[in-house]
Amino acid sequence: MTSIPLAATPAPSLARSSTGVDQDSLGRSVAFHLLPGLGGLAALLLTAPILAALGWPMLFAFYGPMSATVVAVEGALLVRERRRRTASGDTRRLVDLRGSLSLPRLTALAVGLFAGGIVLSGVLSVVDRALVTGVFAGLPSWWLVSDATAVLDSPRGLLVVTFAVGLVMNVFVGPIVEESYFRGYLLPRISRLGWRAPVVNAVLFSVYHFWQPWALVSRLGYVLPYVVAVHRTRSVALGMVVHSAANLLGLLVLVSLAFR
Repeated sequence: MTSIPLAATPAPSLARSSTGVDQDSLGRSVAFHLLPGLGGLAALLLTAPILAALGWPMLFAFYGPMSATVVAVEGALLVRERRRRTASGDTRRLVDLRGSLSLPRLTALAVGLFAGGIVLSGVLSVVDRALVTGVFAGLPSWWLVSDATAVLDSPRGLLVVTFAVGLVMNVFVGPIVEESYFRGYLLPRISRLGWRAPVVNAVLFSVYHFWQPWALVSRLGYVLPYVVAVHRTRSVALGMVVHSAANLLGLLVLVSLAFR
């Protein structure tokens, strides 16, 4: 992997917000929102058919090579930005974990956003099913998983490894890095858009999941409320908790189906 040269001067931006955060042009922001997703999609397309031929469930390609690629790209960009700020003498924090929230308030908000998001995304999942049977019906069977139980027809040992990797990457590492990148770094850099900033951020975050394009609408239904809350409170930890909780619920459902 070639290294990304560090800029000696601040990254291209339009201006600074009232809080002193550099503002990205819309085109640059779109590119940085979608770039990690393109890397993850490439990793999935390259590894999933091989792993499927070896008997591994498609979920392992998702939790393993694809998630690792996404985390690596986002982590590298965060490190690059941190080094750029350090080189320019900028001491501002890259990610504001607590923001304006006390721990009890953060907990209460996280519970409410998680519950409300699950209900809303569940209602919107009818759109997902229509897209699966319509627009995306031509995708390869190893990619288009319309029935969750279809990914569980693998040896028990491979499923245990898959779920263990999923717990680490999709419940802990992934949400922490993604929220740091999307809500901690990218969202403040379009804050000049006002109330439209979290909407743009949530939509682009939903689109960036190129490996699951049929779930765009239901994902947006879950993500948008908590992105708005993160934008208002500046608490990236709130996004991490709500994001991780949704992924944990999905994993527990699959585990219950596999080992019932």
